[in-house]
Amino acid sequence: MTAGRPRARILSVQQTGDAAVAVVAEEGYRGSLSFIDYLQLARIEGTWKVVSKLFAHTGGEVPE
Repeated sequence: MTAGRPRARILSVQQTGDAAVAVVAEEGYRGSLSFIDYLQLARIEGTWKVVSKLFAHTGGEVPE
């Protein structure tokens, strides 16, 4: 990973009709922070929209 450039990768996607859940790993946010994001998506008028996000801090020190 290049210093100062955050990276994200999709770990999984589950879809049922017009609803989906995606799990995304983020690394290198604000330096060394890492998170796992749980995104709930809805297909609204043919376009996928993120309707909620829950995340867990998984690494690095949170700046003061």
